[in-house]
Amino acid sequence: MPSTIVGIGGGSCSGKSTLAKAVQEALAPAACQVISTDTYMLGDKGPKITLSTGEEWPNMNSPLSTDLPRLLEDLQNSNAEIVLIEGLMALHFQELLPRYALKIFVDTDAPTRAIRRMVRSIQRMPDTEPEWIGRYYLECAVPGHEAFIEPSRRNADLIVHGNGDTLRTANLLSRLISSVRPE
Repeated sequence: MPSTIVGIGGGSCSGKSTLAKAVQEALAPAACQVISTDTYMLGDKGPKITLSTGEEWPNMNSPLSTDLPRLLEDLQNSNAEIVLIEGLMALHFQELLPRYALKIFVDTDAPTRAIRRMVRSIQRMPDTEPEWIGRYYLECAVPGHEAFIEPSRRNADLIVHGNGDTLRTANLLSRLISSVRPE
């Protein structure tokens, strides 16, 4: 089990992954592992949502979409000195909260997150209609954010801006994380 575990949560496209990678670089990268909860998404095996069009799709904005037992097992088996767990539900899961030495919420305004999400989705799925991307965002991501992610903000020790200077924030966080590590 790692000696220091840090949770980084926040909304879709708030900058969690970018911040986690920057913090990893600011720390000793060889001693720091980033675990993205996206890796543990159940996809078609997880919960579904029926869109207003009648289409059924995986609901990736529900805590039930994450294979939490596998995540906890991988965390238990990690040999890294520091583990950064980043993802939508990183600050939602009660099983993870007591393990964190530090809990960070990345706060980015909704319009910025929506635009980043649209751009990312178009880049990753170029054959997908923008209308579908917008519909999924509005009917799945927004309700999931309101129900699970935004309330997880109260679990944070620290709230950082997701559209600020990432390198500066990462350097500050790396010093803070080093100070909360066990002797």
